[in-house]
Amino acid sequence: MRSAIFLTALAIAAPAPAQLVINEIMPNPVLVIDPLGEWFELYNSSPDSINIEGYIFSDNDGDSFEVSTPVWIEPGDYAVLGASADTLLNGGVEIDYAYSGQMTLQTASDELVVFAPGLGELDRVEWDGGPSFPAPVGASMSLLNPGLDNSVGENWFEATILRYNAIDVGTPGIDNEPIVWITTDDAPEMVYRPGPLSFTVQLVNPTWVGADFDAWLNVVGPGGIDTDVLSYLNLSLAPGDTALAQVVLPIPPLAPDGTYTLSTRLGAFPPSQTIWWHNAFVTTLGTLAGHDPTEDSH
Repeated sequence: MRSAIFLTALAIAAPAPAQLVINEIMPNPVLVIDPLGEWFELYNSSPDSINIEGYIFSDNDGDSFEVSTPVWIEPGDYAVLGASADTLLNGGVEIDYAYSGQMTLQTASDELVVFAPGLGELDRVEWDGGPSFPAPVGASMSLLNPGLDNSVGENWFEATILRYNAIDVGTPGIDNEPIVWITTDDAPEMVYRPGPLSFTVQLVNPTWVGADFDAWLNVVGPGGIDTDVLSYLNLSLAPGDTALAQVVLPIPPLAPDGTYTLSTRLGAFPPSQTIWWHNAFVTTLGTLAGHDPTEDSH
């Protein structure tokens, strides 16, 4: 089973593929009125400063605007374009250019196309509201890595950690959150006393920023059991890194029989209302039983 985990991260040097990249899109804010809180972010992956004055942004349905003032984006930096530059109206986003109602970013499906004077179309994202692309509510769609093909839905994810206001989640003007994928292929379906429970987890950081996080285990089971069962470990994954970890969990002698759900937690320990944390995976391990019935035949 695979699930995306979103972590705070340390920024590192950006790759340098060759153009202006649509890197983050907020089509459906919650705190403020939808159109006024919409915005999108551009990333300059080139080695040169880019002035987007005169650039045209459009969709396939007639929405369009031209940037009418100088907006410089330095190499490896971002620009945020939004419906309103008023932070009281747009949810607290610092906007580099306001297009003032000339474009709306539809939630279900829409397009965003960048045209440069004399160069034609530079970039295009066409999202579908769920089948391939994320369909977030109160969160941005974020690109895993500016060097990836942003026309492919699986290269985008829903932001989940960093809030730029009391409700909405996203990273306008700064590096996107990284993702750490975690999988386990050998978690047992049945566990018998005296145990232990043993399995392997694999963690992969497919993004271009390093991830530094805490990891620990939690068990939920019969009779209201809900407890952290291992002390946390601090882990770091460089961009593109993979790590394997062997988990060995003793079985408490008085643990009741029944079905248990094991969660691997990633984030900040201990979890609280002010520190973001998320499940890495949740898997039902099966029924804890007093003994292995296969031993009865011996």
